[in-house]
Amino acid sequence: MRRNISQEKWISVEKAQVPSIPENRYLMNNVHYLSANFLTSPFKDKDWEAKVNASYSNNAIEREDYRELVYGDDRFSSRIKNHFYNNRARGEVVFTKNADKGFFKNVTTWNSFWDDSRAFAQKYEAQRDRESHQSNHLPTSSFENSLSAIIPIKEKLLNVRSYINVKNDRQSLIAFPANYSIQRLSQAGNYEDLKQDLSIKNVDFENHASMSFSLGRWTFSPGVGLNINRHHLQSQLYGINGNFVAPLDVDYQNNMEWNDANTTTQVEVNYKNNAFSFYATLPVNFYTIHYKKLLRSGKNRTINKTVFEPDFFCKL
Repeated sequence: MRRNISQEKWISVEKAQVPSIPENRYLMNNVHYLSANFLTSPFKDKDWEAKVNASYSNNAIEREDYRELVYGDDRFSSRIKNHFYNNRARGEVVFTKNADKGFFKNVTTWNSFWDDSRAFAQKYEAQRDRESHQSNHLPTSSFENSLSAIIPIKEKLLNVRSYINVKNDRQSLIAFPANYSIQRLSQAGNYEDLKQDLSIKNVDFENHASMSFSLGRWTFSPGVGLNINRHHLQSQLYGINGNFVAPLDVDYQNNMEWNDANTTTQVEVNYKNNAFSFYATLPVNFYTIHYKKLLRSGKNRTINKTVFEPDFFCKL
């Protein structure tokens, strides 16, 4: 059980447009990549194998565009210049045992992303020239562990799977000069700069166990599982004047949780001969979904549902 871990970018700077030609015709970047691998048998039992992999990459990109529209005596123009800095680090440790007495594989992965984006935006319209400098910082870290084991028990096979992923996204965006007037609940505030902070924490926990046995051409695999997903989002908008930083009130904040749990019992049925194959999954799932706004009362909701979700496949 593996997933492709990536960043979720909720906030960003203004970006220069790109032409409708292949990227290698206009990409102005500078990239470096470093990787190391190690393979060994850590125990005297040669059925065991250990792999270690580590990699790091950084990429710097420059991009700029200029657009101009003229209607009679009126001229509208805009110019955006970007600098993007992408950094990635990844480490992975894999333990594997593949033998007659069973199969075992555990993969532990660490991922780190720290990206920075810069933008200078200049717009001229209605006889007015406006400029904006924007800065975006996007660090992300994640820990992932995936375990799979097949254990022979007499004539049957016990299949165990466990997966956990903990991910933390922290993002910030600063725009200056802001030239914005923020209407607060109690007073109006005029700020030179604005800063948006955002944090998202996700925890995914999935476990499944099943037993397989055969009767002639039929194979049956009853199993049980428990999946839990937890999410917590927080955001805050700040107004900045010089060294003075003011967090804006609750209208410019978010603090919410949404969690879901899924308990499942299922039976997988397989039949196969030379002319016909049949596969079916017969799960009964119990879902619990809970949504909660921590800043505002009366915005909470919980849903509980029991659902039968069969799946069939056959081939002649």
